[in-house]
Amino acid sequence: MGKPIIQRRQINKVKVSLTFDRLSEMSTIDSKTIADVFEKNHKNIMRDIRDFPDFESRIGRLKIEPSYYVNEQNKKQPMFILDKSTATILILGFTGKKAHKFKVALLETFDKLEKKVSDLQAKEIERLNKQLSRAKGFNELNDKGLLKDKITASYGRASNTEYSKLGGQYVKLMESVSNGLFPFSYFADTLAEIAFKIYKLKLTEIQKRSWAMLQEKYN
Repeated sequence: MGKPIIQRRQINKVKVSLTFDRLSEMSTIDSKTIADVFEKNHKNIMRDIRDFPDFESRIGRLKIEPSYYVNEQNKKQPMFILDKSTATILILGFTGKKAHKFKVALLETFDKLEKKVSDLQAKEIERLNKQLSRAKGFNELNDKGLLKDKITASYGRASNTEYSKLGGQYVKLMESVSNGLFPFSYFADTLAEIAFKIYKLKLTEIQKRSWAMLQEKYN
């Protein structure tokens, strides 16, 4: 799917790295960085995130992901990866002149990241257009709408990525629980929902294969 796209900037003497993931199509930042930039206690930031009314829902939609960082004692400590919307909601609650300055700087960095992503996507579309224009049957592909499929597939938006996305999400959550960084109760409902979605996708895949085999046998 390609490497993540990163936008770096120093804010309040903290090295900030924002990341755009091609598969989830989300720009993200970690809670530890937010705590450092705004001079907050990270445990309090984690608490504020867990107190979101839609905490479980945001985890289910990949807007909040459990993760960890390694502290100065070389020990793993829990943190959350937040998408732009979640991070924005969080920092809007911070008050004061310094906080306002840091909020503006952080949101500007998100904007620069999105501009970088847009420019790269435009170049990718242009590259694919040139390739396809030289290929036999270009007009037929375009008329059938297949051109768009080829372009979007390169950014991980094709439907066949759904199974791998859900699987990866399930593994991440289970790892966060098994290594003791987060209690199972945080993600119990979300894990059950993901497992059911995976089951339905797998069942649909089996049904399609069975139907194809029957058609091949009796046609």
